[in-house]
Order: sequence, then C-alpha cells, then structure tokens
Amino acid sequence: MTDLIVNDVRPRVQFEQTVGGAVSFDLPFPALAADHVRVSVDGGPANAEPYSVENLGQTGGARIVFAIAPPLGARIAVWREAPVERLTDFADDGTFRAKALNQELDRITLLLQELHAGAGDAVRKPPSDADLDLTLPSAASRANRFLSFDAEGKPDASAAVESIGFVHENLADIRNYAETYLGAHANDPIARNDGAPLQDGDLYFNTTVNRMRIRDATGGTWIDAFASNPDYLLRDGSNSGPLSARRNLLMNADGLVHQRGDFASGVASGYAGPDRWKIAQVGSAVFNVSSNSDVPTGYTGRSLTLQASVAITPGASDYVGYQQVLEGQFLQHLNFGAANARPLVLSFWVKASVAGTYVAELFNADASPARHICKPFTVDASGVWEYKTIQFHGDAAAGFDISNDDSLYVIWNLVAGSDFTGGTQAETWRPFANANRAAAGMANAFGTVGNAFQIFRPQLEPGPVATPFEHVPYAQSLAECQRYYVRLDSVIVEGGGSNVQSVFLPAAMRAPPTWTGGGAGFTPAGFAAGQVSGHFFQTTRATQNLRADAEL
Repeated sequence: MTDLIVNDVRPRVQFEQTVGGAVSFDLPFPALAADHVRVSVDGGPANAEPYSVENLGQTGGARIVFAIAPPLGARIAVWREAPVERLTDFADDGTFRAKALNQELDRITLLLQELHAGAGDAVRKPPSDADLDLTLPSAASRANRFLSFDAEGKPDASAAVESIGFVHENLADIRNYAETYLGAHANDPIARNDGAPLQDGDLYFNTTVNRMRIRDATGGTWIDAFASNPDYLLRDGSNSGPLSARRNLLMNADGLVHQRGDFASGVASGYAGPDRWKIAQVGSAVFNVSSNSDVPTGYTGRSLTLQASVAITPGASDYVGYQQVLEGQFLQHLNFGAANARPLVLSFWVKASVAGTYVAELFNADASPARHICKPFTVDASGVWEYKTIQFHGDAAAGFDISNDDSLYVIWNLVAGSDFTGGTQAETWRPFANANRAAAGMANAFGTVGNAFQIFRPQLEPGPVATPFEHVPYAQSLAECQRYYVRLDSVIVEGGGSNVQSVFLPAAMRAPPTWTGGGAGFTPAGFAAGQVSGHFFQTTRATQNLRADAEL
C-alpha cells in the first residue's frame, strides 16, 4: 500500500448505468482490500454480481470492474464495509516504524468514516433537542401497534391496529380522497393541486362563501355541493358525479344474468354462461364456462369461471382471452382522442390454478389503425383469491365512434403462443400488434385439464383510483344484457304464409337480431335496431323456444 491520505469523503456512492456496456466505475473513496467493497445492482443482494476491485490503497479512490456490464438504467450502489478488527500489534522491543503506525491510523480513520456514514443514514434527533430517552418500547408492547411519538417526543406504541389489511384499506381511502378533495381556496380552482385537469366530482371548500363546491365537468362549472341539485350525491372516498352515470363500464360484472344458463360445457369460443362475457380463441381448446358461487371470503355473489376441459400446450398461433366488448356511444365521456382523455382503472378479484404473470388489455377497434394498451398483472399464489388494480392512461391520439358497433375490447389474456410474446409489451397506447400483447412472459392458465381461471367483481371506470364495486340492480342488468341477447321460451308461432305472429321484445336490441329456434319456414321481419316489436311466421303452427342474438 502506498502512502495514503484519508480525505473527508463519504464511503458510499451510487451510479446509474447511462452508457450501455460500461463495466468500470471509479469510486471517490479509498479501500484497503477487495473484500472491504460491497456492491448491489438495482437493490439486489450485496456481491451477487461478479466484479473485481482495482487501485486498492490509493488516495484518489478505488475502482470496481464488473465481469458483465450492468443493464442500461441499472442503479449501482457501492459502499465500503471493513471488518472492525486488529490482527497485528507493535513489538515491545522492535524498531518503531512510522509507516506501520500510519497504516493503523488509516484503518481507524476509514472505520470511523463508515460508522459516521451509517449514523448519518439512521433516524436521529437534532442536537438542539432536549435530552430524551428514545429507546423503543419492548417487542411485546409494540406488537401489532402503530409507532408514534408522545407529547414529549418519546417513542410511543399505544395506538393499536386491527390488521395490516385494515391499514391498507384505509390508506387506499386516504389516497382516493386526496385525488378528489382539493382543500380550501378563496376562488374556484382551474386545475387540481398537482396541475392535472379538473375531473367530474372534484371537491373544494370555498373560504369566500364558506361552503363546499363540487365540479360539474359536463357543464364546466363549480356548483354548491349542498344545494338542492338532484344530480349529485356526496360519497366518502369516491368520485362524486351524476347519479344517472354508471361508473362501471362493464355490464353484468357480477355474473348474475345468465340467459344461456349458468353452466356450459364443451365451449370453444364465443358467448356462453354469464351474459356479455365472451371467449376469444385461436386454437382447439375446450372449456366449461360458469357463473358460480365460489367467491372471496366475506363476499357473496357469483364469479366468472373458465375451466379447461382439454389441456393446452400452445403452439405459436394459439391464444385464449376472456373479454367484454363495448359500444363506442357509451364511451364518449372518456374524452379519448382529445388532450384531456381520461385515465381508466381496472379492478377485480382473481383466482387461478396457475400462478404467474397474465396481461389485461384494452383494444380500440375504432382507431385507424387499431390501437391497444397491455398491462401485466401477477397471480401470486395458486388457488387463492387476490385483489388487483391496473391503471391505464387515456389515449389522446384516437377516440371512439358514436355508434352501436364494437369499439372497446376489455380483455384478460390467459394463453399466448410465441406469435403474441415476441415483441415489446405495449404498456402505452400504440398501434395494435399481436407480438406486443403478451411479451411480459405470460403463464399458461390451462396447461392441465381442470385448471380454472376465475374473476369476481370486475370493474372498469374512469381513474386513476379504483372505487368500491358498483352494484347494479338485477332488473337493470338484465335489461342491459337483453340489448344484446334475448331468450323467448314457449312462443306460439302460427303456421301458414298468411298467419303473422307479433312479438314484443323486453328491450330494444343493439341491432337487428339473428333468430334461432324457429321451425320449418320460420321467417322473422320488422325487428330493426332500437325497436321492441316485430313479427314472424312459419309454415307449420308450433310452440318454439326462440333466441334473438345481437351480440358484438
């Protein structure tokens, strides 16, 4: 070791890999031995990456050299951690050498630097504070309690919590409230506190007139929150808005409407089981589809369930997705295609036989070319209900047509061959490409016969914060589903070309429906989009079970 001058430098440093392929990084502090230098990449365990240390014992500092260059953007933390030990001693009757003394003093100074750096990173009181006993309460007295400080500033653990889940739920409410309540202002705000655009239902307290005001985004005005306005109702921790507006864009999200039956076997693709929910597939898989009572503990209702009847080993072009398709005319309040396009948030409970990564996808069929955004989510454990929330930013580049055609596809991607995984995950809105739909390294939900994938209470709503699940009355949900599919049982159809049977539908359908279930010579007429009546006849009088289909 050459003569070493120990400068006043902090023995900890961090780098960011900003140049692809860089392997060496100069340290501002010296080190006496290679095993005194610790390295962590992106918060990983110390010394997990192979490296060597050069320029040991140099005043200007050491250098680390990686065997393999860290990836671009990686955060590299390096610190010195010498053992606190002394393995040599000065001989009682030997020659006193200044070099040996300097080396010992250097080691002591380096150790003091490390202790000082560690103390600097610790929680501590300022020197100007009065002397206090800052000893933590015992483990038994602080277990399952919040750590706080009493009136003197001493550690206190008297505030108990029921559970970590309780804390998490309340923190979510606080975050949600912070997104919508803008605090006290003398005048109507023109933007949120962080500069973001105002949204429908934002609240603030007007100190000039001493009353709460709420944002009516449709009219672009602020109105008194406690005025006798029938369109608004305050709700704790959620976006307030017009009572006539549905927050959840998904229909039959609770799976209670199942006109085709609550269980169907041997389904390859299309609609089966719960209304409005569709299997999209490329391949030869077969499923049992159901709406069943297996739901998370503490909840009631029904879950949307796909179960494999045949094991799937996906080839390159094989694909399975579970989806709902929405009309563009129901999506205009999202402002897609404009600078103030609203973000969306998808929330749901999920239970899967296979843990791993899956992908939630939004697909805009109205854009030219079509556009999509894909966000991975992880099922952490097999066979356990887990709650997920996924945020999607709004798309200012492309909107939705004002039409009754398919516009927005909301998709859970569950099986994907290599044709769907070879690109770059489309985690921002971009032109559609199959290769970018599941590039996150997706699990295969149905690799074994009997594997199931279940969804409970899915909700897609204007974000960015997921609100409690919106319960829709059954009669309303049934009417929404009958816009796309109607089941008419035991209908008497008159026979002969001149015998016309008039029929009234329970709801105006999205488009002229396709009829099934009629007998010989069955001919429907007059069932135009938006109409609730029509007629048909057939060559022989009979009682029929008819189905009218106007699904997207």
